[in-house]
Amino acid sequence: MQSLLFLALTTCFLLCHAGNKLPLVVLPPTLRWNSTNTITVTPLVIKNKKEVEAEFCVEDSLGSIYAREDVIWKAGVANSKHFYLTAPSSTPSSLPHELKVKLFLKGGHDRFETIVKTSTDLRVVHVFSDKAHYKSGEMVTVRALPLNVHNEMYAKEIEFVLINPGRFELLRRRSSSSNGRFVQTSLRLPQNLQYGEWKIEARALDSHEAAGTVYFNVHDYILPNFEVAMSVDQDTTDVKRVPVTV
Repeated sequence: MQSLLFLALTTCFLLCHAGNKLPLVVLPPTLRWNSTNTITVTPLVIKNKKEVEAEFCVEDSLGSIYAREDVIWKAGVANSKHFYLTAPSSTPSSLPHELKVKLFLKGGHDRFETIVKTSTDLRVVHVFSDKAHYKSGEMVTVRALPLNVHNEMYAKEIEFVLINPGRFELLRRRSSSSNGRFVQTSLRLPQNLQYGEWKIEARALDSHEAAGTVYFNVHDYILPNFEVAMSVDQDTTDVKRVPVTV
């Protein structure tokens, strides 16, 4: 299985690079602000050169540079490049939503340039609901523990989105930690709704990527009746210690 996967990747690499001299570049799905990001670059072996001089640059659409460095990479070998992205603002909505990654490799390589989406340093949100089953019109209370890439408490606001079984987003609530330990909010279910499995997603502001999800069922259920029966021993003569059967 591994040999087949290697063969497929190699074939894809050769087809994609036929007719050009682009390096093989592996990018993360998003570039995270206030975090260390990593890309992997494999330069081609051209004219038996073992090393390739290169310039690495990350900038926004206005040309503002967030990372730049002159490097020397080994040809034909995967080289990892780590770089830190400092957010220019503490407000997530004002940050660039995408950045341009540019590579200039000497020695006959073509110029590499691509656009990568950005995201906050929110890594995961552990979300819990107060119940597993609800009826229409009930209030769903959730508690969440958001953590950043350093496993520290994420201090910015979290957006909670109520989604029905048809994947329609019905309600949104924003909340942040008030005690430095967890985030809490409540969302009320509609009176007329679709029964089935619902969910609440926790996201960073202005992001469509869920960092945490809690699932629960909504249906028309009736709580069972419970009765407690108690009987007193009528034959006892000790008024201070009366046997009671529950």
